[in-house]
Amino acid sequence: MTRRNWKRIEVGLGIRREEEEKLEKELKEKLEEGKEFEELEESKKLNEYESRRRMRRTRRKCRGIQKELEEKLRS
Repeated sequence: MTRRNWKRIEVGLGIRREEEEKLEKELKEKLEEGKEFEELEESKKLNEYESRRRMRRTRRKCRGIQKELEEKLRS
């Protein structure tokens, strides 16, 4: 092969490498966004669980207070 052909091949490979690096970078960014989305969804589920738990606690407290008041009214 002539020197000119080698230059063409090297330039072509360089362009391919740049394209591959660009695609890899984009893929990494998309994966990171996916992880952030999953973490966000996970935290939302946790917050919902905690709020439901708090609501149950307050309901129990209210029932207990209501029973005490009813007993006081009866006596």
